[in-house]
Amino acid sequence: MVSDNVKGLRDHPPGRAAAKQRIRDTIRRVAERHGYQPLETPIIEDRSILTSKFAGGEEILKEMYTLTDNGERDLGLRYDLTVPFARFVAEHPELKKPFKRYQSGQVYRDGPIKHGRYREFEQYDIDIVGSQNRLYDAELITIIDKVLSALDIPHVIEVNTRSLLTGVIEHVGIHGGRAEDVILTIDKYEKIGRGGVAEELEDKGIEDDTVTELLTVLDKSGGNEELLEHYSSYADIDDFSTVHDHLAASNVDYEVNPYLARGLTYYTGTVFEAFTTTEFDRSIAAGGRYDSMISHLSDHDDDLPGVGASFGVDTLVDCVSTDASTYQDALFIIPMMKAAEVVPRAETIREQGVNVMVGDPDRQFGKNMDYADKEGFGYLLVIGDEERRSESYTVKNMETGDETTVSLDEVGQAITDL
Repeated sequence: MVSDNVKGLRDHPPGRAAAKQRIRDTIRRVAERHGYQPLETPIIEDRSILTSKFAGGEEILKEMYTLTDNGERDLGLRYDLTVPFARFVAEHPELKKPFKRYQSGQVYRDGPIKHGRYREFEQYDIDIVGSQNRLYDAELITIIDKVLSALDIPHVIEVNTRSLLTGVIEHVGIHGGRAEDVILTIDKYEKIGRGGVAEELEDKGIEDDTVTELLTVLDKSGGNEELLEHYSSYADIDDFSTVHDHLAASNVDYEVNPYLARGLTYYTGTVFEAFTTTEFDRSIAAGGRYDSMISHLSDHDDDLPGVGASFGVDTLVDCVSTDASTYQDALFIIPMMKAAEVVPRAETIREQGVNVMVGDPDRQFGKNMDYADKEGFGYLLVIGDEERRSESYTVKNMETGDETTVSLDEVGQAITDL
């Protein structure tokens, strides 16, 4: 009996899995060009780490998968890669700073299931810790832009800073713990609109006049430099101006979004998020600066600043083609002689850097040919008695129908030329 998959989880067939691998490879290449190195952390963490003050916000903690092991220890499945990374850095004070890492992995959130949202999903994170220089904030935004451009995904990157939000909020007379609560509501602007934000703030006890003044200050249109000049009248946003200068020097386009806060409470400075500009209009990458979380998880009093970016790999897959055959660059061999004689020849071709699949020797020629065609193999080669005697092999491009006859040692080059 075949049962359905666990609700909120899904399989990834070859086409989708290949697209995910292509995305991972693209992010890795761009990250390594900027000096980042790989890291892996466990899926399971001590629950106290996942629920610490500067970890996930209240809404995310509600969705955390919790478990207790046989030793009655309280544990949880990671809901992102940033908190485990912060724990790793806190446990390894010997790391040379700045420390730059990239990592991909599955994360888990027991939240509502809807289109494009699952309870298991893959993130690909890039972080740097040990420097407050805003060069690195801009570097991560630049990396996002490079990755999405390399994947041919039309996008827009929105940027803000917590200093802008807190400055404007304090300017209108909201202070202390209430400011963070207001930021969480402002962050919902794109979902619930100005009216929804105003209503929620009033429900939280913020006076009508204060709400109106706050939204009037934030609601400003114009180019990035004009907006930064406007908000500098209400908040100290020198950090934002520095990020802007770095992005301008790198020719990276972005948009100032004063409502962007990124709901996670550990963000302390720059925040950014990338969206597709196609009909789907979905968030595909995001991140920001977190200067207090790592020190909170360690025994050190001094802050250890950090900034990171995270790609939603599964969401990115939805933005790229998954129709291309995983065999489009591979060679399919139809064996017309004993397999023991075909396999060594296949190995010779593999040594030339070609992906090779040998067809089922028990199948007739027509069925093997049909298989190669339906699976989308890029190239075809028949090996039989005639090829063995002449040591000449005809390679066929399955898409164009072009053929060329070469020696066994020349098959790899023939595929390149075809």
